[in-house]
Amino acid sequence: MCDVLNIQKSTYYYAYLSGKDVKKAEDIEISKEITRILKESRHNYATRKIKKELEKLLEPKHVSRRRIGRLMNELALVFDRMGIDSKDVTDAMNTKWNALGFTPGLVGGHCIGVDPYYFVYEAENLGYHSQIIKSGREINDGMGEFIADKIIKGLIKTGKKVIEAKVVVLGLTFKENTPDTRNSKVGDILKRLTEYDIKPEIVDPWASERDALKEYGVTLSKYEEIQDADCVVLAVGHEAFKALTNEDIEALYNPKLTNEERVLVDIKSILDHEHFTSKGYAYWRL
Repeated sequence: MCDVLNIQKSTYYYAYLSGKDVKKAEDIEISKEITRILKESRHNYATRKIKKELEKLLEPKHVSRRRIGRLMNELALVFDRMGIDSKDVTDAMNTKWNALGFTPGLVGGHCIGVDPYYFVYEAENLGYHSQIIKSGREINDGMGEFIADKIIKGLIKTGKKVIEAKVVVLGLTFKENTPDTRNSKVGDILKRLTEYDIKPEIVDPWASERDALKEYGVTLSKYEEIQDADCVVLAVGHEAFKALTNEDIEALYNPKLTNEERVLVDIKSILDHEHFTSKGYAYWRL
């Protein structure tokens, strides 16, 4: 509902449901609009039994994203060990007329990243061990650590002392073009990097400084302030990052580094792979 109204904070919706007084004028207008939509919508289903979190488990879009996301990430883990580029495989797949364009990646957010655990917890309290849902989350939850370890290995291979490495991460929100940083799997990457005493610089034009500090204890940097990087990680596919040119990416690095010493991690596979590999960059994509 809040997405439909383009409201960043859902407190207005919950205030309406709970019957609490709405004091702000703009809040009153929002509540009126919510009431109108609820009355006119054909897709509302009132029940006292079904919990919203359980309904989300069965929504087709969430089922598909959980199942396909887990499969694509598991394949990416195996492809990496086999020395196969996942993007080459998905590009071949997408030549099929009925291809749906799925790719591996960080599966965060609340609906897919958190809600399933409510069900798993309750099921196990009742003596049932969830297999499909839990195993899927274990794979997706481990991707941040896997990517962070690839960053560390890339730095080591280029001869960089890890503790002295300057790592720049482009993107913090849980998905592209949204300000929501909650349950972002980029946070798992940051956490893992700090275990190696790396303090990455994070740039995100969508995220708020307050949320970044509250959720992950990090301070956001401005893109124009970034320089002298040893490693650049493109973590979220914001349109602003997709618009960056090859020269823009190259300018982020320490000019004293050779191309072979520059680590570039393209989680979203949106950078110019041919350009950077041909120039000798230590380029890796999921």
